[in-house]
Amino acid sequence: MPIVLVVEHEEVVRATVATILTRSGFEVLKAASLAEADRLCRERPEPIDLVIVNDAVVDASGPEVVKHVMRCHPEAKEMRFSGWPREYLLDQGTLAPQEPFVMKPFRTGEFLEQVRRVLGWLPNEQRARRGGGSRT
Repeated sequence: MPIVLVVEHEEVVRATVATILTRSGFEVLKAASLAEADRLCRERPEPIDLVIVNDAVVDASGPEVVKHVMRCHPEAKEMRFSGWPREYLLDQGTLAPQEPFVMKPFRTGEFLEQVRRVLGWLPNEQRARRGGGSRT
């Protein structure tokens, strides 16, 4: 079961994202701040597959959170989300063009599609996991 760390300062958003991911078969760790994320990472011996982080949390920027997580879990992949549009974050220099990103609010399907894309899951693998085969 893939392990996802969600770092988001708003409880409602954090809980909603965790519910979406849990219902989709992910194990979810939740943190509201860099300090909390850092503690979870140090306590977690199993690899963290994906870090989903808001552009800004209470005590740090999204990139700072990712940097800290990568110290303990260099294998983790990264996905960012924010209420600010991608273009704004690119202009501010807080998001690189190649970084996976979803703007809040988002649709569940859009969000999960981006998660699966970041993890490198191909459409055929997704169907196989759901029990469906490919069409010929």
